[in-house]
Amino acid sequence: MGRPVGLAIGELKPGNLADLFSIAVALPMRRQNIGRGLLLEWQRQAALQGAVKLRVNYPSTLKSRDGLAALLAKTGWSSPKEDGFIVTGRVGAMVEAVGQWPGIRGRLAELSAYTFDPVTLTSDDRLAVNAYCARPDFIDMFGPLNPALPYDHDLSLIIRRQGLLVGWLLAIREETYRGAHAVSQTETPMVRYLEAYLDPAYWHSGVMIRAYFQCYQKQAQLFGPESVAIYYTNQNLPRMVALTRRRFAPIADRFEISLCATQSVTPVTPTLSSDDAVDIGNLRRAK
Repeated sequence: MGRPVGLAIGELKPGNLADLFSIAVALPMRRQNIGRGLLLEWQRQAALQGAVKLRVNYPSTLKSRDGLAALLAKTGWSSPKEDGFIVTGRVGAMVEAVGQWPGIRGRLAELSAYTFDPVTLTSDDRLAVNAYCARPDFIDMFGPLNPALPYDHDLSLIIRRQGLLVGWLLAIREETYRGAHAVSQTETPMVRYLEAYLDPAYWHSGVMIRAYFQCYQKQAQLFGPESVAIYYTNQNLPRMVALTRRRFAPIADRFEISLCATQSVTPVTPTLSSDDAVDIGNLRRAK
């Protein structure tokens, strides 16, 4: 068996979507079309598992972004486009910023119909989650019942309106963080906010901002105001994008544009070789 010289890692997600997380080739083996072969084989394997759309997301600060874009172009992927922002910042500064927004401060106090509760799901909650997951606008998300999305219950919450579940915010503690603007040379706790969902009927109400505010406060209590929070904002939410640019970007340790490229594929039906057919026939006769 030879030595591995490259890898491609991805995941099949709901909706016949496959995400490419990483593709790499050992430095001495580059410029030999190994990367192209890896990507084509990854695409084939994704199609074998039922994928019809392939996607890769990466930050604009990725050192190998030009090489990745060239590889994607050679294999028929779309040109990378902006699809959102990744914000990394100190949670104490984020809590302070939200609390000082004149238009938000009053709105946060008016949300008496809503509660922001620990992730302890009742049978009615589970029915509500499953109903949201079945909606056509529930795209590229998992929900709090899906084991494919690990999250920390202590850092996450459920949003209820008049006692009924209408959304959630899920987060997980990840690796420690040492950024360019670290206040010390010690590593800092980091929490990644994985998924935020709110019934579209309650968008533009300040509810999700309040949910983040609650989680940021909890994070600051558990890990201190210098702990790091990281979250992603999708371009499909223009108000949140504008708010992120205006309020969070100036105080962030890092503010990155998220780039996205896609590729459409035809699902592949596995075929049996003649040897496979003989083996299956022998098994049937043996029975």
